[in-house]
Amino acid sequence: MELKQLRYLGVVVREGSLSRAAALLGVSQSMLTRHIQCLEQELGVPLLYRNGHGVLLTDTGKIFLSSANEILDRTDVLLGQMQALRSIPGGTVTMGIPPMLGEFLLVPLTKRFRAEFPEVRLTLREGVSGYLLEWLLTGQLDIAVLYNAAALTTVSIEPLLSDEMLLIGAPDTTSLAQTNEPIPFSEAVLLPWILPAKPHGLRMLAETAATTQSLMLNIAIEVDAMAAIFDLVEAGQGFSIAPYAAIHRRIELGTLRARPIKDPGLSGTLSIAFSPKKEATPAMKALYRIVRQETEALVRDGVWRAND
Repeated sequence: MELKQLRYLGVVVREGSLSRAAALLGVSQSMLTRHIQCLEQELGVPLLYRNGHGVLLTDTGKIFLSSANEILDRTDVLLGQMQALRSIPGGTVTMGIPPMLGEFLLVPLTKRFRAEFPEVRLTLREGVSGYLLEWLLTGQLDIAVLYNAAALTTVSIEPLLSDEMLLIGAPDTTSLAQTNEPIPFSEAVLLPWILPAKPHGLRMLAETAATTQSLMLNIAIEVDAMAAIFDLVEAGQGFSIAPYAAIHRRIELGTLRARPIKDPGLSGTLSIAFSPKKEATPAMKALYRIVRQETEALVRDGVWRAND
């Protein structure tokens, strides 16, 4: 049994699909399948079963994965401690992060990094993914967390996880108050939308989906600040889209309601990338590791609802 196999199993379960998990892990689907089969053969029990929508854990698999996650968590902590003892990073590391992720990722990420590496000066820059990519290319950033970033041949972008976009509106709006069933995208585009201007990732995601369906978005208001968009939506001025993690507190407070979208559904991808202008330092590698672990923790805690 290898730690890699445990991590692979966790990603397969999180994504609910061997093909999506293989793409995120950067391995072939056949290799990923062999790793899972070897693990099942060693344990002598099936861990996964297939249904019409993908793969799910067996009852035995649920018990095993719960213990495996504890092992992985302890291993990550131990690895961080040993890395700190072996080579204490110093200097400065500059990271970019999209505004939408700040509320639920920035604070825990920063607190943990500073606690583990107090000798490193952490510089944070906020911007939409398009600008963050430019700053990576020019060396203004060492590392960046990206959301719905466009693929570039000059920057190696590693996907971390994907999630479902939800249509959001004020709690008393008819389109959201009557049902929680997914709304067809063809109906959603008729609503008054509040979105950032191009080339913001959310705007491009919605525009691409509309163009593919030969539809046109009804843009009522353009606002680049995500907090302002959420405030306007709460005030009943229109609708927007967001991942659950970005609006879960407002949903819990009852100031927003959300509804899935179908035909097509809209998915976002969280990624991480290093600057091609910089050689990865111990501080950059440490920050990269913590970003991965904190995003995985968001999924386990139910804050980030990864796609099934």
